Amino acid sequence: MASYSFITHWRFNAPIERVWHVLNTPEDYPDWWPCLVSYRKLTPCLAGVGAKGERVVKGRLPYTLRYVTTVTKYDPPREVAYDAEGELQGHGRFVLETEGAGTRVTFFWDVTTTGYWLNLLAPLLKWLFAKNHNWVMEEGRKGWRHDLRRSSRTGCGPRRRDREQVRGRSARGRPDAVDERSQFGPFVLGLAARRQEEAIA
Repeated sequence: MASYSFITHWRFNAPIERVWHVLNTPEDYPDWWPCLVSYRKLTPCLAGVGAKGERVVKGRLPYTLRYVTTVTKYDPPREVAYDAEGELQGHGRFVLETEGAGTRVTFFWDVTTTGYWLNLLAPLLKWLFAKNHNWVMEEGRKGWRHDLRRSSRTGCGPRRRDREQVRGRSARGRPDAVDERSQFGPFVLGLAARRQEEAIA
């Protein structure tokens, strides 16, 4: 399996309690984070340590990653950590710190991939998979910032769209995971061939 370690830093012009509220409502992530195709609570009656959720994430490349998170540390409004199992396995941790009038968020993500194509092509394309992750996180930062600004203007919490509409948009706008994986092999093999030709030239 291919291993990855990422550290992402974000800063928001909002108090830590508001930033934590958005972070602590993962079922709303698909409303403002376009790369998070879906989130499903697996323990709806449990919050904090032990809470489980299934996430499906898609970046720019033609594949999705489905994994289940289990909260292992819960210290509002400062820190939440979780384990991941599925097509990503490892550990994630969000740390929030007050910085002036705003909030600094640091995300630690140490995972390995379990998918056949991702592992087979990691020696050639690990740089591309890492770039895809960074793009996903940047989309999250922009969406999170926009949602905080919107809630600041309206005095409301994070926007909740109709779930049927969200599912319908995802179904119409994105191929399902099986189709994406079937397209992934030819796509990355062609990309790798082009990079090799460029290097020879």
